[in-house]
Amino acid sequence: MQAGLLPSRDAIEDKDKPWVAALVKAFQSPEVRSFVETSLKGSLIPAF
Repeated sequence: MQAGLLPSRDAIEDKDKPWVAALVKAFQSPEVRSFVETSLKGSLIPAF
């Protein structure tokens, strides 16, 4: 990788923090799904 990072070695250590769960919940909301579907018109399909 260009930055010298490897996901298997340099993973985010905060994955169990409460703010991560809140971010994931917000990102996977019906509002975000609708926004992605309408504004990106099929170039990105939400998989959540």
